Amino acid sequence: MRVARLAAAALAGAIVGVAAAYLFLQPSLQNPAQDDAGAAPATLPDGAPPRSPAASTVEPGPLPTSDRFAVYAYAAKSTEPDELESLIHSTAALAPSHRRTFELDALLVRLAELDVARAVRFARTLRLPTEHLVPLFQLWAEQDAGEALAALRDIDNPATVREIALALVDVLGGDERALERIAAVLSPAQVPAFRLEALVRLAETDPFRALQGALALSESSTRSYALNRIATEWARRDPAAALAQVDTIADDALRRSYQFLVLGEWARFDPEGVFEHIRSLRGVGDRDLPSFVSVLSALAPADPYAVLELAEELPGNVRGTAQQVAIGVIAARDPYEAIAKVESMPRHRDRERLLAAVAQAFGERDPDGALEWAKSLRPAQPNVLMSLVNGIASVDPERAMDLALGGDLGPLSSSALPLMIATTTLAGLQDSTRIAAIADRLVASNDVNALNRIGTLMSAWSRRDPEAAVEWLIQNADRAGRQAIVQVASQLAAEDPMAAAGMIGRLPPDLQGDWLQSVAAGYAQYDAEGAAAWIMQYQGRPGFSQGLAAIAPALAQVDAPTAAGMLERADGSVASFAAGQVASIWAIRDPIAAADWAMQLDDAAARSNAISNVVSNWASQDPDGARRWVLGQPRGELRDQALQRLLPVATASGGEIDRQLLDAFSNDMHRQTAVMNAAMMLGNRDRDAARRLVDQYVTDAQIRQQAYTMIEQRANMAVMAPGIILR
Repeated sequence: MRVARLAAAALAGAIVGVAAAYLFLQPSLQNPAQDDAGAAPATLPDGAPPRSPAASTVEPGPLPTSDRFAVYAYAAKSTEPDELESLIHSTAALAPSHRRTFELDALLVRLAELDVARAVRFARTLRLPTEHLVPLFQLWAEQDAGEALAALRDIDNPATVREIALALVDVLGGDERALERIAAVLSPAQVPAFRLEALVRLAETDPFRALQGALALSESSTRSYALNRIATEWARRDPAAALAQVDTIADDALRRSYQFLVLGEWARFDPEGVFEHIRSLRGVGDRDLPSFVSVLSALAPADPYAVLELAEELPGNVRGTAQQVAIGVIAARDPYEAIAKVESMPRHRDRERLLAAVAQAFGERDPDGALEWAKSLRPAQPNVLMSLVNGIASVDPERAMDLALGGDLGPLSSSALPLMIATTTLAGLQDSTRIAAIADRLVASNDVNALNRIGTLMSAWSRRDPEAAVEWLIQNADRAGRQAIVQVASQLAAEDPMAAAGMIGRLPPDLQGDWLQSVAAGYAQYDAEGAAAWIMQYQGRPGFSQGLAAIAPALAQVDAPTAAGMLERADGSVASFAAGQVASIWAIRDPIAAADWAMQLDDAAARSNAISNVVSNWASQDPDGARRWVLGQPRGELRDQALQRLLPVATASGGEIDRQLLDAFSNDMHRQTAVMNAAMMLGNRDRDAARRLVDQYVTDAQIRQQAYTMIEQRANMAVMAPGIILR
């Protein structure tokens, strides 16, 4: 024991000695409150001249061991909280770097050792990133978990609270008592996600207990998500142990998903081990085949020939997919060898898919050779040419464009454009000059398909380089067309609505209306109230009504009466549709007010649409209230429209026709149509009851036959897709 104490003392002396040497070289640190120039103090000792915040640069890597040693030593000998806060403040002012992060952590932890509550308060005052708060809260929880959790409750940022709460699991433990304790300081909305992430975090230290916890979750999608995350985490550490738990999962779908996620992760770092495991399997069930192919896909880069060999033992419906992946890997290395492999296989329906996989890689590697080979195929292979264009586009998009537009691909040229453009713009092309050249080529062509695809190109370009994309669009608005205007305006408005709105005057007058309504739609998703105020300056301009109609439903989410009032300035079919949307949203919060507003609408189409939507939503939440309101309306066309929505909902819930609702119709055809719709909804769960309903109440032969047909269709669909509610 005495030897250990002496060794520790010697080590501490050495640390202080190193620190003293650094301090001697940096006199500005002798007085941490002020440097020679009277400016903020420099950062901690690092063997270099003192740095000011403006002169700090981002460092390429972590600090050398000697520097870290000195930082710790200096922090350890600091015993004055005021001095530490001064140093923390100065260090926080430096530009981001590895050194800054390390020094901040060291100083904050030292301050926390002296007064942890003060350290947390000071870090929050400086608005430091969450990563600096986490170790402070962990230290606090070790000393006094109750106080740490109480302080966590005071933090407003949900993301910060979540990250700290998960970090406290490491301190307080992952047992139910600890999780309940942490969850008690979270908002109800945060608790499910916290518990899920805590369970996944547990997989790092106790994967078996994490697996059992995941299987005990009641909600199926959450259970599946947790199980998949745990499978991946466990497979990284011990794939054999993870696979040993497969049989403990009773649910077939969960078990298959878990098993193949483990195998897929295992294949990433030990493909030979996975190959050996797969060969030891006695067989793979039909339901396992899709997941099995995904494992083979993960193995293909390591040994595509072994994957081809295993694929031969698979049924035809999945064999081709496994072969396609393996052939693609071989083609990336040597396309001619891949072609020879395909040619040596028996000719079957998957042959064109395999050649297409070769063409993609061949086009990337040798465009000239690939094009010559693809044109030599007899008969011609459209999918092969399509893949070839995609491969060429990834390395030479301008040439791919020329091929697609120049007729070199024959009748395939136009149809190749959609896939080629997607590859060109979304697979990594960053140079706006090159994208502009492609856009110029598109609008200069007389190809209808090319012009139809310019919007796709512009939307992708505006995400990459909005300034360049908009500048090109303004210069070429007439040639680019309405679709491009709409897509770019919506894209930009979602990112920066004010900037997008300010560009309207730079467009040709005949396209400003399209821009206005598209910006309005994007702006409303960002700030519906701001969008509503902004668009009023364009009243009377083309696109104004459409813009109002785009904003109103989003505004109704926060202020339905104001949204409804806005629509008084709109007209046309868009106003009618928007009225229905506003009414539907309003009915969720205040169905009586929404219904009264809908009844007062002047436009017949808007009134009908709005009333129908109100009654549908109202009946799903409060069927008795909706029934009373509808029956309280004057007999006539409007009440019939409301009854047509109410009767099917009431019948589907009760299984029987409400005779009072049926007798309330003023028009017999409306009544029989409503019965038909009610029978269709009832038929989702009881086909015979639905047919009896039609037999009893539908007298029109045409409506009756239509009802029988639709009942059968709905019943058959319900069998094929159980759990889906058809309306």
